[in-house]
Amino acid sequence: MSALVSYNLDDIPERFFIDVAIGTESFDDVCHTYSLDPEAIRAYEQDVLFNQKLLVAKQAVDDDGTAFRARCRKVVHDSLPQMRDVIHDPDMPGNTRIEAFKTLAKLANLEPKDNSAQTGPALTFTIVAPGGARHETVINMPANDIDWIEA
Repeated sequence: MSALVSYNLDDIPERFFIDVAIGTESFDDVCHTYSLDPEAIRAYEQDVLFNQKLLVAKQAVDDDGTAFRARCRKVVHDSLPQMRDVIHDPDMPGNTRIEAFKTLAKLANLEPKDNSAQTGPALTFTIVAPGGARHETVINMPANDIDWIEA
């Protein structure tokens, strides 16, 4: 049996309260992130100032959408193995695989930018799925990035 560690409430980082309020990790995991003993922190459950700090953090992350976005990111992160399986499953319809790939690209902010207003050299890739679904990507090449070869 270990001795209970005691903390001064001012020694607990403000970010700890925010991470607890977001709720994407267990209380014990958040404590370990900040090298705090979970049992010692639980001793503060009846402390008015501790609960006030936690309430302020919960209101802040709920009001600005931080908690919602963090929970959504966790759901997306947790579903990555299933999305990968969909993309690599040869028995899955091609358009489903392409849509899964495009969704992941969008979530990772890897979508091609709309360069339709640009002029100059460009590469165009067109992917035609077995079901006939088409996806076209245009990559514009800035003139200063091209090595011109004169004959």
